[in-house]
Amino acid sequence: MPLIDFGGETDMERSKIRDVVIRQFRANVYMPEGVELDTSRGMLELGASSLDAVEIAYASMRELKIELPKAEIAKLRSIDDLVDVLHGKASGSAG
Repeated sequence: MPLIDFGGETDMERSKIRDVVIRQFRANVYMPEGVELDTSRGMLELGASSLDAVEIAYASMRELKIELPKAEIAKLRSIDDLVDVLHGKASGSAG
């Protein structure tokens, strides 16, 4: 799979992927304005349902144009987990 062109870069920077995932999380899970999001905590701990977590993963994948196997998505617990897997896939080092 060729590397993704994201703003003229050879592959997506982790920070850009993280921004997409956080935006999708906030779009699917209510959090009061100004609340710091601890991306190392599990999505369920942060108030997401299991259905929210799946939607966050799929919405992020759609926006980033990255595909992950369903079995891999099921293993993801935190925002950081999702960012790491998406970044690895985008840079060609995963799956």
